[in-house]
Amino acid sequence: MRNLRTYKNEKKFSTGTVIAFVILIVSLSIAGFTLNALISELSIYNESSSEYEHLKKIGENDDSNLSPDPDPETPDEISDINHDALLRENPDYAGWLKIEETLVDYPIAVGEKYLYRTFKGKENRLGTPFGREPEEKGGKSTYLERSFIKIYGHNARDASMFGSLHGKIHDINAKDNKVRVDTSAGKRIWYKVIGSAKVSTHSKFFSKETLNSEELQSACKESNLPIPSKGKKVICFITCDNSGNKDIRLVVIAESVKSYNL
Repeated sequence: MRNLRTYKNEKKFSTGTVIAFVILIVSLSIAGFTLNALISELSIYNESSSEYEHLKKIGENDDSNLSPDPDPETPDEISDINHDALLRENPDYAGWLKIEETLVDYPIAVGEKYLYRTFKGKENRLGTPFGREPEEKGGKSTYLERSFIKIYGHNARDASMFGSLHGKIHDINAKDNKVRVDTSAGKRIWYKVIGSAKVSTHSKFFSKETLNSEELQSACKESNLPIPSKGKKVICFITCDNSGNKDIRLVVIAESVKSYNL
């Protein structure tokens, strides 16, 4: 009897040890997988961040070569971007976008391929803020001077790309002249954000890439976007919605305030 009890205890102990060991192995495997995924995620963000910091440096103009803007209404504004240097890096470069009160401060490229490519063409799921090839003909240097433009960017978890539009949109709406676009052709265009909305990808707004004035008014009414003033240039910033709905996009719409050559 005593030997049988001992045998049962040893068997119970042995079974418990195996189960504990299996749980430990599974836990370590999950932890290893999670750590590997985290490292991979950080690598993607670091690679993207490093490249754009580099682009900001090479895109900075030497102050000694800058000449004041001849426009009497904007005598203090000068071109602080070296478009030639950025065009040498990428011929698809169209200009530089900066939205104050957000982290948006990036070069704009033209082409669908930049959805998952950095400005220099490296594969990276954060991509580059970009505009799709327009239906009408026209050079990339004047791409950002069109009357209606859609710019796409990812809703990154670290708030890079267009991720910061979600958290700061109300602050942006409260003030004018928040959006600055410098085209590679040497023109500066100031915009003010007039509103935003969550828009279905099946709506009129996304029915075509370029909308004329009447089409834009109709699309804005349908999607509860504010209708821009007549005669104003319109630029829209488009990113994924935080809800996770693949058919919904956050659309931020802005209209021009002034423009001039630098």
